[in-house]
Amino acid sequence: MTIETEYGYFIRRKTRRGKKRTQKTERLKKQSQKVVIDRIGELEIYVYPYDYPEKVFLGIYPLSTVIGEEDFKRFFGILNKIRWYFNDEWVKDRKREKGVKSLRQRIVNSYNMGLEEMKKRKMNP
Repeated sequence: MTIETEYGYFIRRKTRRGKKRTQKTERLKKQSQKVVIDRIGELEIYVYPYDYPEKVFLGIYPLSTVIGEEDFKRFFGILNKIRWYFNDEWVKDRKREKGVKSLRQRIVNSYNMGLEEMKKRKMNP
């Protein structure tokens, strides 16, 4: 007998006994106190206006972190780094800032490691 359990916005239990298989899905009640501001894929930004009026949560429910007002400024920096990456500016001329150099080096090292793994797979199928 094997039992598998999946968690998400539901709890699904799959049970196998020999050739017999059963599956039961329990839908969790929506939390009326939780207000989802927006989603990016599975990542949610949400608030609990009554319980935590000055806190915003970021994460995949139930695993999340609290975002304060002091973190709000960092979002623009993160947005700029994402834009910098998507516009392929990490390939262009080097900048003098230390942060950009280290981030660029990490991207290049990661890219090179992927190429090396691909070469190894081609040599040893």
